[in-house]
Amino acid sequence: ALARELFGVAVAGLGRAEGGAEAPWNAALGPGTLLCAHARHAPLVVLDTAADARFAPLADAATRFYAGAPLTTPDGLPLGVLYLTDPVPRAAFSAREQALFGELAAAAAATLGVLRGARRDALRLQGTREVLESITEAFLTLDREG
Repeated sequence: ALARELFGVAVAGLGRAEGGAEAPWNAALGPGTLLCAHARHAPLVVLDTAADARFAPLADAATRFYAGAPLTTPDGLPLGVLYLTDPVPRAAFSAREQALFGELAAAAAATLGVLRGARRDALRLQGTREVLESITEAFLTLDREG
């Protein structure tokens, strides 16, 4: 909601990275997926998808303007893409807007990195808990038979 309000667009979202790479483009999902695939390595702004030769064959009424910024961990692992789309093409996406969008992408990447770390820690804790429970069961079994 914040990005939609800041940039006056219809849609703002996160494209997730799966297994270290953005999910492959699927024509059935429309041009937004292809645009996110292009933005996973470097910021991408397309003022009018219908006027851009790379995307014109797939342009649709819902995605005429697109801006995407890669989300990465501090060590460069891809987390996904922060993107904006709008059915209205734009004449410009100013340097100030691009800088603000970059700052928002950095904040989103930091948040995702923290969540990713917390998930990894939770999985590690669960694994440790399972090992400890199995050891306890083994000791109880030895005591009963011993």
